[in-house]
Amino acid sequence: MVHIRPRTVVDSEYVSQTSHTIDLDLPSTGLVSSLFLMAKYRQLVNGQGVNAWVRNLISSVSVNQAGQEQLNAAPPDVFIADAYYKTGKHPRCNIKRWGTAGDRHELIPIMFGDKVDDPEHYVDLAKLNDPQISVTYDLAGTDNEAAAPFNQSYYPRFDVIANFLEGPGIPPSKGYLSLRQIAKYETADDLVKKIELKGARPIRRILFQHDLGNIAYAMRQCISRIKIYGSNEAWVPLNMTSDRFVDMVRRIYGLGVAEMNFETCVQGKTVNNIFEGRQYIGIVLHNTKTVIAYPYGGSGHGFVMEYVNVADGTTGSGSQNGFFRFSGIAPWAVYPIDMLKMLGREYMDPTEHSPVFLELTHDPSAATTGDDIKVCVEDLAKQL
Repeated sequence: MVHIRPRTVVDSEYVSQTSHTIDLDLPSTGLVSSLFLMAKYRQLVNGQGVNAWVRNLISSVSVNQAGQEQLNAAPPDVFIADAYYKTGKHPRCNIKRWGTAGDRHELIPIMFGDKVDDPEHYVDLAKLNDPQISVTYDLAGTDNEAAAPFNQSYYPRFDVIANFLEGPGIPPSKGYLSLRQIAKYETADDLVKKIELKGARPIRRILFQHDLGNIAYAMRQCISRIKIYGSNEAWVPLNMTSDRFVDMVRRIYGLGVAEMNFETCVQGKTVNNIFEGRQYIGIVLHNTKTVIAYPYGGSGHGFVMEYVNVADGTTGSGSQNGFFRFSGIAPWAVYPIDMLKMLGREYMDPTEHSPVFLELTHDPSAATTGDDIKVCVEDLAKQL
């Protein structure tokens, strides 16, 4: 019978550097299907930074061996979105820790299978050479308000948490799902971007992110059509407008929910509400009977926080702390192309219709939204 050993902290590290790539060791033996990276950081309590998300602290997370060959490598928000599309649950963000004011933590799930602790998809650490997780962070990283929300006098701490598969009933691994960023480019008006899906690995999912600095915009205001084709367009398994694609994502996955405590949120500042295609925002301020908060904003995944004095209805000022609850469609504006749920096949083999392309057609005013599109592929890798 397969047994899951409860979560075990396998390494904890920090360095006295404001920006660094830190390497955390994984055990030399064990069967692992799920890893969790916990980042502990300190938010400025009275600063102007209102988005102390882990995505603004960490730019890249890589599971690798000997610091070179990557098993998984992507931004933290893509790992979080990947886990959401597999489990239907978004981890709580910016969780308040007991202790010093501003202490927070967030959990980044790294899944090698289709579910947490998948007994069919796992990595045998004994077959790796010096396995580790590398994390690139920068305490001076800014949010969408161009403000640095992190207390730079406190160096972030990182814990690696692993679940181990044990027992006599573990089937041979079918391989592990490797999530890696394969493209990043800046948007442009009327751009038709073709990204070749290279290699011989069967593809399970493609995740693309509308990672924009101006979060008043939504993906459909930047990308007008999503298409996959191969065999010189004789094979076209996916071709639809972005509006239809967003509707399909909602039908398949429903609405996601994210929750957080915030140490500081400043009047008139734009908050990244995590989910693009938001449906609901709930705000509760702590420890005040005289001020209420309300959001207003555009069609993307940002809203402006406003305060009102209960006594006379005038606009409040300064910073407040409290609690958010968000719901919406795509976490961190990361959208999935799921082969099984959308194309009716367990995997897409890019060698069958080579060359195979993901084609993203951009809106005539796409440059207005600015910033980047990121594309990640999750494919099946065999461990020898």
